[in-house]
Amino acid sequence: MASSVKLQQLRAFRAIMLTGSVSQAARNLNLTQPAISKQVSLLESVLGIHLFERRRGGPMVPTGEAIEFFNSIEATLAGIEKIGVIAHKITERSQARIRVAATPPIVNSSALASALQSFRLNTPSTSLALESRYRMDIEEWVANHQVELGLALLPARHPDLLELPLVTTRAVAVFRKDVWDVGHDAVDIESLAGQNLILPSRQPLRDKFDACFDELHLGLEPHIDCSSAYTCASLAANGLGIAVCDPLSASSFSRPGINILEITPRIELAYGAIMRKDSRNNPVIETFLEHLKSKFKGEFA
Repeated sequence: MASSVKLQQLRAFRAIMLTGSVSQAARNLNLTQPAISKQVSLLESVLGIHLFERRRGGPMVPTGEAIEFFNSIEATLAGIEKIGVIAHKITERSQARIRVAATPPIVNSSALASALQSFRLNTPSTSLALESRYRMDIEEWVANHQVELGLALLPARHPDLLELPLVTTRAVAVFRKDVWDVGHDAVDIESLAGQNLILPSRQPLRDKFDACFDELHLGLEPHIDCSSAYTCASLAANGLGIAVCDPLSASSFSRPGINILEITPRIELAYGAIMRKDSRNNPVIETFLEHLKSKFKGEFA
């Protein structure tokens, strides 16, 4: 029986119960009075309940069964009437929320902290969620809709993703002064051959570094491979060798006794945002990207 009850029948019944009038119920639902009466008659037939006493020229008087039925289903009917409002609020919330995954050095950078602060001041109604993830995981998280934005070194390898460069910098070597006396303000890449190198694996930086070694016909046998450039810098700061990494990863270990020197010839690196193609015209994301671009350029000016 329940499967035979139609929503339009319940809406007509509810409108009469709330207004006490077929004519007012018809106006509220933008229907004719005969259409309202027909829906109520169909509901009575399906339920097997007499719902109203019909009096010519007078109000529709609900029966005791009608009152009991109405009290039992009113909360459900009210919820149904609010479906459109609920859906709109869900859409608004989804549009006003940004989930970001970033590599550990970017998560801990002053540039990102400054961008988040200025964005929140300008768009206080937007919520932010920040995840710290290794570079190798970032693209998968963005592609699988786990986050809207990834912040990492470029390029992005996934064919369905877009990338937006934020700032261009260069690779650096990190090592303790008692491990290697380079004697210069920069590290020639050829001088790294034969050293105990600590390198990030499966990352754009590693690809570029490998290509430079191949171009110079140098043999590359890393002393240690790591899943993140941040870990590379940490190990080098503890005297395990010479790390090749990005400057943000290295910046956490800037202190006396640690050299952080640029590598020559220049190995260019671009920090950037990675996003799905369907996120490109989202105004909230676009605003957030503008704040990021401004703060990252200021950090590396």
